[in-house]
Amino acid sequence: MRLGRLHKALPGAILMAFGVSASAHAAGVRFNFDSLADGANNTAIQTYMDTQLTGGASVTVGAGASASRTYTGDGHVVGPTVGSTTTPLTLGNSNGLIGDTTGGVGPANATPGPADTFLMNNNTGGAGVGDRITLGFNNFTIAAGSTISYDYEIFPNGTCPGGSGGCSGGTPTFTFAINGITEQSFTGVTPPGGTPGLYYKNSASMTGETAPQALGVAVFTVTAALVNPTLSFIDWPVAIGMDNLSITPPVTTTAGVPEPATLLLFGTGAVALMRRYRRKP
Repeated sequence: MRLGRLHKALPGAILMAFGVSASAHAAGVRFNFDSLADGANNTAIQTYMDTQLTGGASVTVGAGASASRTYTGDGHVVGPTVGSTTTPLTLGNSNGLIGDTTGGVGPANATPGPADTFLMNNNTGGAGVGDRITLGFNNFTIAAGSTISYDYEIFPNGTCPGGSGGCSGGTPTFTFAINGITEQSFTGVTPPGGTPGLYYKNSASMTGETAPQALGVAVFTVTAALVNPTLSFIDWPVAIGMDNLSITPPVTTTAGVPEPATLLLFGTGAVALMRRYRRKP
């Protein structure tokens, strides 16, 4: 090997040895969860999410998360009514529906589509587990300026039918937290919510549904780099859903950093190699 070639080869080898971050998701990453079966548990969710990542990144999914295609909040989710039949409009049959600032559920021109999969909390495992979807990212950095977006739903239920002020556990909410710190929070509203006439008001269980709920899209801008973040989607009370989680650029995966002894051996060898080739004519 010529000395010039050695000079060119060594920096790359040194960078590899020190485990410098390498951009693995320059265009971001998106999880739509559609390949998951109805009722899939957190292990299946974790396997799916890991397949969407490269460069050694992975996700640890908390036991409180499960997958669903069919949950409709005990029949209290509102939707379009045709004749005497109301079809609930949920994360399972819609994508990207945006309510207004007062939390309307589904623009009245939106119609349910084919069923796909979303995530929801499963209310098992006790406090701090079953009330949330927890996603812990490993070997994964979200840079400042990136965005985290997701579809969300605050599900109603039969134990809280009395309007926004009539719920014994408090009005249902949806909270998004990063590393345990709340970043966004949304509150359910009594249908139709928003501008009268633009949002649905009937559910399969009730004409003029009163159980608070919401369906929408949230976008969060990252202001400081997040290294191996934990994202949590938290319910109060009963059930929330999340779908189409997107993290858009730039995000990176980080290679492991060698032990100090390994770095010492590598550095010693590199210096010896340089000296050897310098002595040659």
